[in-house]
Amino acid sequence: MLKPDSWRALAADLGLGRSKRVDHDCGTGRTLKISRDSKGYNAYCWRCSDNGFLPGPRESLAEKLERLHEAAKGEAALNGASLPEPRLYAVVEWPIEAKLWFYRAGLSNADIGTIGAYYHAPSRRVVLPVRQGINVVYWQARSLRSDQLPKYMAADTDRAKVIPTYGLSASITLTEDLLSAYKVGRVAEAWCLLGTSLSPHLLALLMQAGKPVNVWLDNDLPPKHLVNRGQIAALKVAKQLRAAGLVVRNIVAPKDPKLMTFEQIKELLNGPPI
Repeated sequence: MLKPDSWRALAADLGLGRSKRVDHDCGTGRTLKISRDSKGYNAYCWRCSDNGFLPGPRESLAEKLERLHEAAKGEAALNGASLPEPRLYAVVEWPIEAKLWFYRAGLSNADIGTIGAYYHAPSRRVVLPVRQGINVVYWQARSLRSDQLPKYMAADTDRAKVIPTYGLSASITLTEDLLSAYKVGRVAEAWCLLGTSLSPHLLALLMQAGKPVNVWLDNDLPPKHLVNRGQIAALKVAKQLRAAGLVVRNIVAPKDPKLMTFEQIKELLNGPPI
């Protein structure tokens, strides 16, 4: 961890959402990058190969409105089929909330690289690409704060024909979101619904595969949720699959797949019929 005294003064004039490259006390060459987000100040020195964090002042109402205004302007770039530009792949340069979204899911920088995720600074979102072979066929941009809506923005393309798949096993697990699908795919085979409904195209592919299917959608428990929409949708999906002659298990877990450990995921997938 970088010593705070080695860069504290250099961060003093930095506005919210801004960053700069400066000299560090380890030598010249502007090797130190300092950025400020809603949590505080972040620093990384390429020469020291180390980072640092200092808590910042509480965000004022004016700063919050300015941040949301700037993000809204940046979202104008999220309106096509191609991956939004610019792309920041260097995780060490991301704001802390972007890193934490992946780290809370138990994913490493290597996982982030495998997924191909990057930070889109103009909209202050992380972008998750979906590939078929080497071609990007879809993407989602996820907000990092509860006050930035909508939570997801996506490529302007026919989502019903996009089937993100990860891993390979004797059964297929359906998940709501890409990160959950990726994580399940590390220990089994996962297909992402990109929501909670089963498209005719996806149903046809599942029938063609002929494998048993695990339906693992969110368990929207009270008091946070008044209605368990995830399990209502899961039962509907399971009914459709059974009507198509497939063997189905509905997995009801206390957390989304992305918030469970790999061992917990394996235990649930290998459990008794539900």
